[in-house]
Amino acid sequence: MKKVTLPAFVILLVALAAGLGFVVSRTTDLPTVEEFTKDLQKANSALEPSDQVSRDVMPYAPQYTEINGHKIYYVSGGTSDDNSAMIFLHGNPTQSYMWRHTLPYVEQVSAFYAFDWPGYGYSDKPSPPLNYEGFYNVLSDFIDQQNLEKVVLVIHDFSSMLAFHYAAQNPERIKGIVFMESLVPPVLPIKSTQDLGRAGQFFQNIRHPDFKQNMIIDGNGFVELFVQTGTVNGLTPEAEKVYRAPFENKQNRHVLLVFPNLLPIGGKPNTMDLRTKAYAKWFLNSHDIPKLFLYGEPGLFNKPALVEYYKKNTPEVTSVNVGKGYHYLPEEHGDAIGQAITQWYTANFK
Repeated sequence: MKKVTLPAFVILLVALAAGLGFVVSRTTDLPTVEEFTKDLQKANSALEPSDQVSRDVMPYAPQYTEINGHKIYYVSGGTSDDNSAMIFLHGNPTQSYMWRHTLPYVEQVSAFYAFDWPGYGYSDKPSPPLNYEGFYNVLSDFIDQQNLEKVVLVIHDFSSMLAFHYAAQNPERIKGIVFMESLVPPVLPIKSTQDLGRAGQFFQNIRHPDFKQNMIIDGNGFVELFVQTGTVNGLTPEAEKVYRAPFENKQNRHVLLVFPNLLPIGGKPNTMDLRTKAYAKWFLNSHDIPKLFLYGEPGLFNKPALVEYYKKNTPEVTSVNVGKGYHYLPEEHGDAIGQAITQWYTANFK
């Protein structure tokens, strides 16, 4: 792999942002995959290996729909007798493929849909990428296209901003919410990058033009580094290929910058700050809607300490520890997530 010249502090920030905190030697080069894997294994040596059996193929046939002129890839399965379904939403830089281990459990109790956002996976790659409103309309219109009266939103990463916003705007259509590694109280509001712990430096620097160009566009850092460091054991070679494929073209990587730059920190950007505050208020007061909080240890955005916060402030939230993990929990704990969702859904809706 060709090396990309980067300042040493950028490499360090990537490690910190991923929540691992392993020591990176002073170098002016982005490590190759082989070099990085060696460091990753060393950093994770204190953690127990995952017992997740690798299954690298999405077990559902591809389907497509069109929304606002964009071809949207999705998979579906299961049945429901009340015109409802679970909607699985991915984040950066993943795709619906991330849910491949979880969906076979869910189809036993509910209908489900899992789609790729425009710019990701097998969906169209608009250039320039969609803005927030464009992404939001995809979610809203997809639900309408399926003629669903109620939905359970299953949320990860940046999709939480869209999904919780949708829920706050359409509470009559929300049957339940499942969330993990999400932007939700008490993570919100974010007064400064220090509130984000080790990830704070990343969100501070991703607003800098050189960092965006060198790390994300030229270095493809979200795919080559962040997903790897966001899992305990890294990805299988086949999963690496799947996540790398949509972003082989540098032009397609610009979409990866949309939501990191929209994350409201210290009240900016103002519009997103108002949106997140509004949905945070809804979240803390929607006690009639069952919610499931899935977390790993040590986690990245959502730490185990949130369990006590939810016990005290949101009694409708059920919390389940799915195992050792950082940010991309479905990659290593898809079975545990599927079992937890199935049990929670059965207890609340069957």
